[in-house]
Amino acid sequence: MGKFNLKLKSETFFVLNNHPTTHLADKVGCSVVFFYKRSKDASVAALQDDFFTRLIEKGLKQNIQHFLIVNVDEHKSRLLHYLQHTAVKSVVLYGVQESDLGIHILLPLYQLVPFSDWKFIKADAPEVIDASNALKAKLWTPIQQLFL
Repeated sequence: MGKFNLKLKSETFFVLNNHPTTHLADKVGCSVVFFYKRSKDASVAALQDDFFTRLIEKGLKQNIQHFLIVNVDEHKSRLLHYLQHTAVKSVVLYGVQESDLGIHILLPLYQLVPFSDWKFIKADAPEVIDASNALKAKLWTPIQQLFL
């Protein structure tokens, strides 16, 4: 894995907020979280759901129940909340900006970035990736590295 020059936007890595906590009782043991913005268009939302199902169950051969998939428009909690209340060690942002989660680093696209005890990947939105074989290929390598 290559070296990364992460650009800190401030000396604070996480920002806390006062949003109500998300109910995580059935996801406490999840080690991977996917953050995305669910489309309001039903056909695009269905495509997003299908993208995650195919990626996890067919591509990675994992059970989708072992993943925490968070629509950031519905659940406004910051990343720190998930890190404190679950076993999350790997974070993937799909079409979500770091600032949407209170993260104060700029992540490169389609690269696995280790930071402290966690691994991060930033990618385009699921529907954008799904429409491009080139983007699927760019995502596949870092996604596989999460499970090595």
